[in-house]
Amino acid sequence: LYGLSVYANPVIDGKVKIAADKELKNVRVTIFNDAGQKEYETILETLKMPTEIDLSSKRISGKHILKMDYSGLTRSFPLIFE
Repeated sequence: LYGLSVYANPVIDGKVKIAADKELKNVRVTIFNDAGQKEYETILETLKMPTEIDLSSKRISGKHILKMDYSGLTRSFPLIFE
């Protein structure tokens, strides 16, 4: 799973942006804490242009892993929430 961008890192305002260099359909985005517990999950019907995921209400902090699954492929990104 290539051509993906996840930013800002560190995440200061609880908002993560994800972009792809080609259009992807039905992308599952899951965020795990450093203990491996799922803290958030959603399915993005279409991903190409930067898509913002607003996690500010969840008050997430510390080290996390953002995992994306698309058509049997997986890619993970480390994130730090401040």
